[in-house]
Amino acid sequence: MKSLTSLSSRHHQRDRFLKRKLLVAEISIKLLVNCILISVGASTLVKLLPHHFSQLAKLQEISLAVDRTENRVNVLRTKFNSNFDPQRSNEIAREQTSSIQPDRVLIFWLKEQSNSQD
Repeated sequence: MKSLTSLSSRHHQRDRFLKRKLLVAEISIKLLVNCILISVGASTLVKLLPHHFSQLAKLQEISLAVDRTENRVNVLRTKFNSNFDPQRSNEIAREQTSSIQPDRVLIFWLKEQSNSQD
């Protein structure tokens, strides 16, 4: 009987050892796969960072151009609105042409010519 128990005990120990060995192998493989995934992800990030920074610079440049264009559009819109304002039509006509209103008279100043016949 003793040998049967000792055989069973050895078999049980060997099974536990194999299970632990398989568990260690499984954990090692998982760690290896995770390390590979981390290194691939890190290398991809390192490759993408310069592209990201160049895109940020381009975006900033475009934003500045949009701001400048919006300012220009606002100035032009203000000029357009003032040029086509019906309340200022007479004033604009005077600014743009040399004509005068009928109720106004042009005055010309002439320099006095001195007679030097003394």
